[in-house]
Amino acid sequence: MKVFCQVTYNEDAENTRICIQNIHPYVDRIVIIEDGTLPVETREWLKKMNCEVYTYPWMDSTSIQRNHYLEKLEDGDWAIVSDPDEQFNYEFCRDIGKLIKEAEDKGCNMLQINVHDVWLKKDGSQEEIPGDFYKNLIFKYHKGVHYEGQIHETLKPASQHPWKVLRLPPTYFYRHIKTEWMIWRNGTRNCFCAGCGDNLMERNPYWVELRAICSAIGIENWKQFNAYLQKGNIDRRLKEWILRYGKLDSETWHSELRDVYHYYFDYLHSEEKPEKEEVKVTHWHRQPPVIIKGGLSEFTMKLRELYRRVLGREPSRCEIEYFWGEKTNLEELEEKLKNPENIPVAVYIAQQYWDILKREVDSNGFQTYLTLINLGKIKRETLPQILKQSTLKGENK
Repeated sequence: MKVFCQVTYNEDAENTRICIQNIHPYVDRIVIIEDGTLPVETREWLKKMNCEVYTYPWMDSTSIQRNHYLEKLEDGDWAIVSDPDEQFNYEFCRDIGKLIKEAEDKGCNMLQINVHDVWLKKDGSQEEIPGDFYKNLIFKYHKGVHYEGQIHETLKPASQHPWKVLRLPPTYFYRHIKTEWMIWRNGTRNCFCAGCGDNLMERNPYWVELRAICSAIGIENWKQFNAYLQKGNIDRRLKEWILRYGKLDSETWHSELRDVYHYYFDYLHSEEKPEKEEVKVTHWHRQPPVIIKGGLSEFTMKLRELYRRVLGREPSRCEIEYFWGEKTNLEELEEKLKNPENIPVAVYIAQQYWDILKREVDSNGFQTYLTLINLGKIKRETLPQILKQSTLKGENK
């Protein structure tokens, strides 16, 4: 079956309607996960459209919400997923059946689709900009497929069915609907829940400070935090935190710190914005951060794109640092990644950690097993059993 899946909330209800109207005639089922905030009229409309609507409270994790719709799928179903602000174009909706059949014929189980960014401007006009990013929004479900990560999640394949990716022609795309306030709100959510960037959390000292302040004033989750910001006249410590870190722009993930500033002072409560506070208001969605050509930032960006396209996942920090240190040629690496028998040891170790321990490889484990395998002390085929034994030992403690 072809099953359209989406997670939605009260403020995104109208966009969800548009998504469903576009795709409804071309799929067999529609599964909607909501957090209990959808208006009654929206829920009634969804039921009239024969959508399956399930309610799960928001737990400050996009992976948890997305995994709820995966639970509703049958083995062998093709999932077509999107967020409310991601709307498939007509040509894709019309040709879904044909595209899935072509993928099956080629032995592929994941389709990547191009993005068009659509900016909704204050004057009512809009600007559509084709991008060079392709997203994993169409895939074949098997038991074991799941999302990992707090906010910026990764779709993990079933152990017996690694991703085999087919990139769709640019004729097929989805429109990513954007407004400044939506980006600021989402960036604020990402900052609060996951510590910015690729789920930095405790690795981001600003996030640790933010959560300590919030805990002191009785805020423990995103729903409480968002409601508190909307109310205004926030605690002095939180306001000072926003003002202090709303200026940072030396790292790409600092954009989500700036989003908190913009969301509160430029969207929710402009009347509270300090007149003499000079806070830089650039936004990376409009002005991309400077990427030093040939530097680690550019290498990381290209490596992530390669992993998403070939492996359907993000590289771990250890893999990034390893391949950067080895001065790896990414074109040569791509050829190795496409051949399961030729996958580099570094990638193999990281993948085993994901598959068996269900977490990202840590630096100590990565270096230890990399050294032992390269020196011939252990065979790479034995690593899965070693990791499984370490799991059993942990359970027996």
